[in-house]
Amino acid sequence: MSYIFIVGAKSDIAKEVARVYAKNGYNLYLGARKAHELEEFKTDLEVRSTVSVELIELDITSYETHQTIYENLSEKPLGVIVVSGYMTEQHKAEKEWSETLKTINVNFTGAVSLLNI
Repeated sequence: MSYIFIVGAKSDIAKEVARVYAKNGYNLYLGARKAHELEEFKTDLEVRSTVSVELIELDITSYETHQTIYENLSEKPLGVIVVSGYMTEQHKAEKEWSETLKTINVNFTGAVSLLNI
């Protein structure tokens, strides 16, 4: 069956999304900055279903790596689900441009970069 690429795969929401897709027979690419921390989850998904799960080291704000990551996928995904996100405290965002910029880069620019390949 086809692959689904889940970006930000370490979050609880992303893991539940992965479980649903695995239950429905979709192979998975799980992308995260520290993808190796998903090894146990990967094994659990593969044991409970018949799907293939590949872990992908991915930093949503390392835009220069996105094209190479996509080109190196064993099979192009049927869909991409972006679950990565960053939220700072409101007062920080109001006073520190760097916090606002980080929020924009993680929550918007990174996803746009990936989805425009």
